[in-house]
Amino acid sequence: MGAEADSDGGQRPLRVLLLANSYPTATAPSAAAYLSHRLDALDRRDDVEVVAGALVPRYSMSATAVRRTLRKPGARALTVSADAKSMLHQVECEWGLSDIIAGRRGRRPTQALLRATHEVGLLLRSVHPWRPDVVFAHGMYTLPAGEVGRRVAGYLGVPLVVAMHGSDVTRVMSGDPYAARETLDEAGATIYVSVALRAAARSLGAPFGRSHVIPNGIDPAIFAPPAPDAGSVEADSGEPPPVEPQPVEPPPAASPSVETPSVETPPVETPPVETPPVEPLPVASPSGEPPSVAPESVEPRPLRLLYVGNLVQVQGADRLPGIVEAVRRRVPGTRLHVVGDGPLRPSLDLLLGDAVTFHGTLPPAQVADQMRAADVVLVPSRTEGWGRVATEALACGTPVVASAVGGLLEAVGDPGRLVREGPGYIKDFANRVVRCAGTGVGHAPTPWTWDQVVDAELAVLRSVLPQLPAEPVPEPVVDVPPAPTNASGASSSGA
Repeated sequence: MGAEADSDGGQRPLRVLLLANSYPTATAPSAAAYLSHRLDALDRRDDVEVVAGALVPRYSMSATAVRRTLRKPGARALTVSADAKSMLHQVECEWGLSDIIAGRRGRRPTQALLRATHEVGLLLRSVHPWRPDVVFAHGMYTLPAGEVGRRVAGYLGVPLVVAMHGSDVTRVMSGDPYAARETLDEAGATIYVSVALRAAARSLGAPFGRSHVIPNGIDPAIFAPPAPDAGSVEADSGEPPPVEPQPVEPPPAASPSVETPSVETPPVETPPVETPPVEPLPVASPSGEPPSVAPESVEPRPLRLLYVGNLVQVQGADRLPGIVEAVRRRVPGTRLHVVGDGPLRPSLDLLLGDAVTFHGTLPPAQVADQMRAADVVLVPSRTEGWGRVATEALACGTPVVASAVGGLLEAVGDPGRLVREGPGYIKDFANRVVRCAGTGVGHAPTPWTWDQVVDAELAVLRSVLPQLPAEPVPEPVVDVPPAPTNASGASSSGA
């Protein structure tokens, strides 16, 4: 099920309205990579049609003034990036001052939700006669796409599926559990990126029934181990290259025997050779312990460490100076390379000095190059829904040391590379970095590809659909939910 019969009696593609309020922006085009990868994988398929909308904020004058005071980016910085516009419709949703205040207090921005629902209705009218079979909402953040999707699905009379990715559970939902539960209870199914995230949502009252765990994926064409030397048979097969047989010259033919006169050779006197004294072997102590042998002093090679992500506290960027300093005490010359940016960059630059190199934000292919060049990738996050950086680094064949929190437990897999929170966190983290450098990826789980992720998600979407009619029926024009009105009774959608 999940596809309607077309006029020729065949099955038409499943029609999905996808909504998200985390997306690639003009100032952060690589943000929300999980969304871009999903849309790319969906676009490669013939059995599904997707209309995707990004819920982009547009601020009133009073809200803009407040955001300026809080040093938050303006609405222009939050528009959909140029590259993503081919996949995402920009659904602008006006935020007033009351919405800003509600969001800061962890509550629902009610008026913004109503305006967003209205704007999605306008989007659907613009693509008529296309009409979705199911609404697939990604995220329950401050402007929860899941709740907008619930309202739109209710107007259309179609099922809703909500996907949760991390901080929408651990930060937003924890602030207002009731509002999120109302949406999740009405959803035909919910999807979480890790078992840990589903458990966290369940502890806040989210329903367990009809819930599914589908992790984020990787692009194996980008995130892969270093390519072996194509010219080396040993690198390709693991066996030494065959040795070409060398021609053996036959021995010279025996010459006829010729008598030669015997010559007496004077004896050669050999000088006496002095034999160095042999030192006695060390004897075990009476206690039975083996004798101590002084180890040879070997200077360890400096390590190349890598951090990928936003330089913010929730991702543990403030822990990097302590970790790097502890590693450098054991392995002098170790350097940290940072891919990403954020508010903690100035303090990291000050504390680490010439021990750090900042690369800024890089495209995925260059991120993979950095991962392959690193000895260890550091993921000191305080919370993670899944752990995309860890999964990508492991796919590149690079060891990962990470915090034992959230989805990182599942993404990393090897307990020896996971560090529990506590007073000795920095020391323990540094010790594990030194120990696992050069030892491979350990017991890392096999990563999913984005095509596998989409296969699993489409199976969930189809599972919530009712029996569809065998014959196509006329599809009405989409009813647009009304926009909220201001005190004077005028619509505020164009404000």
